[in-house]
Amino acid sequence: MDFSFTVDGSDVVFQHNTRKWELRTNRHPETSGESWGWIEGCEPHTCWSNKNRAKLSKAQAGGACIIHNEWIEQQRPLSFRILDARKSLQEATKQHDILTDKMFRSSALVLDLTSQLELLETEV
Repeated sequence: MDFSFTVDGSDVVFQHNTRKWELRTNRHPETSGESWGWIEGCEPHTCWSNKNRAKLSKAQAGGACIIHNEWIEQQRPLSFRILDARKSLQEATKQHDILTDKMFRSSALVLDLTSQLELLETEV
């Protein structure tokens, strides 16, 4: 089974591994002022640069991270992904219910304050 892949526009061949990848940027730019960095978790150590004629740009490195991390997720058993999706749905539903309740309360408050204001304005 082949665990290698490439990213459009780059000759760099990446090898999947078991770690998630993260795009990192060095805080010190190159002497030309161009930014550069690396892919954390990628083996072998792989750097990117936005310098002209660089083997790998930041956009390409970011694309490689996305491809690899999606691949990692697909390797997880379906049952685990289902359990995680159920948990996420449950958390989102709870948050939705909280926000819906707040919306109804604030709507009632707006109606009440509008009525009070109308009453006050009739006294003028």
